[in-house]
Amino acid sequence: MKFLSLLARGTGKFLLNYLEKGNSKPLQTQLDLLSNIVKHNKTTKFGKKHNFDEIRSVRDFQKNVQVSDYEYIRPYIRETIDGHKSALTNSKILFWGQTSGTSGTPKLIPITKHVIDTFNFMSFRIFLNYIKDYPEKAHFLDGKWFLLPGFPLLRYEKDGTPVGFITGIIIHPFGIYYWKKFLTPFYYYPLKYLSIQDSETRFKKIAVDIRGKNVTYAMGVTSVLINLLEKIVKYNQVNNLLEILPNFRFTLFSGGSTRNYIDKFYKIVGKKIDVREGYFATEGSFAIQKHEKPVMEFVYDSCFYEFIPVSNGKSSSERLLINQLEKNKQYMLVISCYNGLYAYNMKDIVEIVSTDPIEIEFAHREGVIDLADEKLTPNEIYTAITEACKKYSCKYTDFSVIGTFNPKSHYIFLFEFKDGGAPKDYRVFLNEINKNLQELNEIYYFNIAGPNKGALIEPELWVLKLGAFSKAQERKMDETGNIGQIKIPRYTTKENNLGYFEDEILDKINL
Repeated sequence: MKFLSLLARGTGKFLLNYLEKGNSKPLQTQLDLLSNIVKHNKTTKFGKKHNFDEIRSVRDFQKNVQVSDYEYIRPYIRETIDGHKSALTNSKILFWGQTSGTSGTPKLIPITKHVIDTFNFMSFRIFLNYIKDYPEKAHFLDGKWFLLPGFPLLRYEKDGTPVGFITGIIIHPFGIYYWKKFLTPFYYYPLKYLSIQDSETRFKKIAVDIRGKNVTYAMGVTSVLINLLEKIVKYNQVNNLLEILPNFRFTLFSGGSTRNYIDKFYKIVGKKIDVREGYFATEGSFAIQKHEKPVMEFVYDSCFYEFIPVSNGKSSSERLLINQLEKNKQYMLVISCYNGLYAYNMKDIVEIVSTDPIEIEFAHREGVIDLADEKLTPNEIYTAITEACKKYSCKYTDFSVIGTFNPKSHYIFLFEFKDGGAPKDYRVFLNEINKNLQELNEIYYFNIAGPNKGALIEPELWVLKLGAFSKAQERKMDETGNIGQIKIPRYTTKENNLGYFEDEILDKINL
């Protein structure tokens, strides 16, 4: 069956030109989009409070709408669920997209037609750009597409709106998206196995089931997909994925950690294959990798973007537009969308690789530590540690939490306990922290003990000598030559920080 590859090669150029017409004039596209978003939502409660009817320019918008995070819109979300449908957006909310939030309380993001359409069209753009560059490789579309979604339906809110994960929602055929039934024969997604509670049984079922499938393409959150592919290789007792999926040719990753996993991915597959990346989130879809160069370009008709400059880890109060960005600078991404997110701080830091066209790399997230899309917040980590210390009467001088991708993704907790303040059993103490984090953060639980078990492995504890943090800071000062601005980060995925403690370790504990 070569229908899709023939269709893509025959019509792809025209469809791509249509989808990307807004990219020819990025700034004007952005200004028009902001104007339309404001007009569309000016009669909402949020729009009335923030004077949307008086906004005529970007300056007006920035004057009336402050940069905010989820906690600012949470009351509007609650009002919507309580029945006030136009509290935040005039668009029909088809789903609530669930993602991890602070203090263990999930965030519910409005998923509207525009959100789903944008996600679909951006995936199409990635495929069509790839086929434009390599028309002879279009046949990857004709095999099975291995998709690894989250659950499209977790529950219903009291307003009757379903709650699910965006990765499941966007491939689920419903309502106006019933046309996706046409693509179902091309899909291979093991949703029926994801409900199996025992993770090893679940992985074995998928590993057996996928044998003999003509899988040519895979898509998923980077760490979760790679973990599953590794399990498929393991349970089929083969050396690499190509031994059981010989036609596997193309992968689309999402998530901020792709470059940390890419070498491992190639090893699992058995050779280098073509990879593309998308900057997708529950809140919206923002950028895509168009060509072989591992950078992404913004899609300008998706969301209105503002950028807050970041220097030395600190953000300024400036709100810049896409024509004001500078190469090699880092910026915090702020978005405004039809679905009711206005000047919404994603707390994602992007680095500008080029300005003509604008090309970006995902740098890191502010205020969270993230290895496999769990987005642990400082509050969650601090709460998990505090509760464990209360339970086991521990007292510490300092601690640091460092995420590492080696040999597999996991967190290392470094503790300098006060004299006489260490727990009696380090393993029990570490297990309590791990248990607390699973209760506080649903995605952490999913990745370490739930449906995606293995995307994260259990954490590690380093027990340090007294004075370890002072000595580590001194080593860092000596290394950098910077005396006044150096400190050991409390939460980080920069593994080089582990090296400052190598001579200060009393014990290493694994679960």
